[in-house]
Amino acid sequence: MGGVCGGGRRRMDFEIRTSAARSIRPRARFQFGLGTMFLITAMVAVSCSLFFQMPNVVATPLLVLFMLVLPAVLTTVLVYGRGYQRAFCLGALFPAGTMLVCTSFMLVVHSISAYEHTIAAWADFAEKVGPYYRPYAGIAWVSCFVVGFLNVVVCWLVERGARKRDLREARYGTETDREVQVAGVSDAQ
Repeated sequence: MGGVCGGGRRRMDFEIRTSAARSIRPRARFQFGLGTMFLITAMVAVSCSLFFQMPNVVATPLLVLFMLVLPAVLTTVLVYGRGYQRAFCLGALFPAGTMLVCTSFMLVVHSISAYEHTIAAWADFAEKVGPYYRPYAGIAWVSCFVVGFLNVVVCWLVERGARKRDLREARYGTETDREVQVAGVSDAQ
């Protein structure tokens, strides 16, 4: 009576009604939830605090930590994400890798040059490096976002071209189909 899944005709009618309702309702282009907006606001606030407000002794180690963790996060989303998330992370991974190498080099140089490995020596290092490292970190974060966004745009353009090509092939056939049709017409004559 209801078929294997038990839904039967009622389920098909429901699916038809809901799909028709979805196609009538216009889809919003940019729609964010309240939680997403709070998260973005908190991220911007923490970033502004790190770059402009915090003292160098606190901000520099936190920026170094974020610079060392960012490539791992981007790689995780690249592996487990889908679609445009993967495209963004692939683009952002190149500037993130560059800043990982530069940050690691800076830490190695300090470790070799420091005679004493005390908290005071690291605080002195943060005070000396902080004014130069903050703009570098800011430029690196912005470049990650810009390159990732450009990668998403390129991905969208490539997919758009592929969709147009698929539609054209569905309407008119492929080049090979047209060549066979032309050859078939000339053989018949």
